[in-house]
Amino acid sequence: MRPLTLLRGCSMIALIVLQTLILAPAAQAQYSVEVYGSLAPNAFGSPSWSGYANNAMFALQNNLAAAGDPTQPTYYSRTSTLASGRMLIVTNFPSWLGQANPGTVFGPQFANELGNRLHFGVHVHSDGAPFSLSQLNYQIDSKIGHGLKLDFKGSFDETYSYGVSSSGSIIIGRIATGDIIDSGPATQLVTDLWYTGVGNAFAVLSSDPGATDQEKIDTMLADNPALLEPFTVTGTYWLTKKPGGAGGAISPKGSAIVVVNPASSASSSAPSGNPLRQAVGHPHK
Repeated sequence: MRPLTLLRGCSMIALIVLQTLILAPAAQAQYSVEVYGSLAPNAFGSPSWSGYANNAMFALQNNLAAAGDPTQPTYYSRTSTLASGRMLIVTNFPSWLGQANPGTVFGPQFANELGNRLHFGVHVHSDGAPFSLSQLNYQIDSKIGHGLKLDFKGSFDETYSYGVSSSGSIIIGRIATGDIIDSGPATQLVTDLWYTGVGNAFAVLSSDPGATDQEKIDTMLADNPALLEPFTVTGTYWLTKKPGGAGGAISPKGSAIVVVNPASSASSSAPSGNPLRQAVGHPHK
């Protein structure tokens, strides 16, 4: 075999082109994964969740930063900051943005709300090979002081479906012809996918310490002062080659970071009292 230095110009160019075609990592270049944070009503019990989810889906499909009536708990709005960790609390008694008796504090339309959860909506697009919902993976990471966490991760697989899940989350696909996929098995191939997203929050229950509902919320925050310091929550999605997170990533990872308490300069002591509970909002079949 001749050494490369003896190949003539045409052969050298052909070899370089062939090597480029073989080695270029084209698969990752054809996908985009766009993620957006949003503060939502509590998916588990809120009378406003379905309205919020519909507004979120409309905004995701039309690349809008907001949708709906801002005076209502169904309002959807992208966010990269939350003013307080108080806003990341769900309850089994009426509350909104960390305030009990929300009908009095915020207006009668909030009277039956059950707190708030941070959700991460996503739009996945392919310019080339189609993909399916069963290949979608998700992860939430948090950086909170004193070991507090909102972290979890998971994957879709063949047992899930497009459409409205039992928890009220919405997952819609679109194929290359423009036809919408809003029902049926998660293995259906699409070139666009929109999902109202996974989310998480901390939970305060009526059985927690405190003479009133507001005292229960305030006691939890007093026992866990890191929630009133600056921290971040990141939502990430990506596609894998096979369902259930198998086969390795075929898309870039798309993320959104939400900064909580950005204006705070507080420095807290270690948490005391009741341990915090996570209240994960994840896809249900």
